[in-house]
Amino acid sequence: MQNRGQISIEIMIIIIILLGLLLATVYIMIQRNEDINRISTIQKDTQKCDNIVSTITSLSSNNGYSETVVTELEKNVRIEKGSAIVGNISCNYKGNVWFEGTSAQDGFWLIGKETYIIKKIGDKVEFFNE
Repeated sequence: MQNRGQISIEIMIIIIILLGLLLATVYIMIQRNEDINRISTIQKDTQKCDNIVSTITSLSSNNGYSETVVTELEKNVRIEKGSAIVGNISCNYKGNVWFEGTSAQDGFWLIGKETYIIKKIGDKVEFFNE
């Protein structure tokens, strides 16, 4: 009779240990998925930021190109004097940037789902809402 009670306690301890291992495994998997999603978001934001500032810099410094289109930004982009901000990523550019009469010195937003035409006009690079 005493052995029977001992076996039940051992089985319960084994079940508790297995459940603990299962919960720990699930927790680790969730954390890794969140890390992967965070890294993916950072990579996308960095790529979008680099594309925007390279377009601005190219138009500012090159007389060969005078117009381009930016579309599918996915996120809102903040253009400030000397930098573009996508999510938590900031990229630097060189140039004189304007949008509908607002200088980048004052800062302006590009809305993620809209299409923008970027033109070089004189020494300025101007964004126009299409």
